Amino acid sequence: MRRIAHTQTEAAWVWITPPTYDEDRASAFPPFQQGQSAFRNADVVAIGYYVRAQPETVVDIQAVFGSSAVPELQGPDGVHPSLAGQKAIARAFVESLTP
Repeated sequence: MRRIAHTQTEAAWVWITPPTYDEDRASAFPPFQQGQSAFRNADVVAIGYYVRAQPETVVDIQAVFGSSAVPELQGPDGVHPSLAGQKAIARAFVESLTP
């Protein structure tokens, strides 16, 4: 996608780091238990290092959410952002993309 966007458009590429999780809440969430899903901050933090190394603009959501997600920024499942988390993401985008 990045190569296609670069060669076929004049669009500016913006990277976003994935938010961290509330691992305890995620491991206790029944649907994740039933599906044998596991969420580890170590995994998304590693992705964050890769994303922050890119030459284009980076919006660092991990810096907003913290190394272990701030509880009020995560929804009941501990993985998906709450309304407060969505607002924090939007604020980070605006602050990162405006002078």
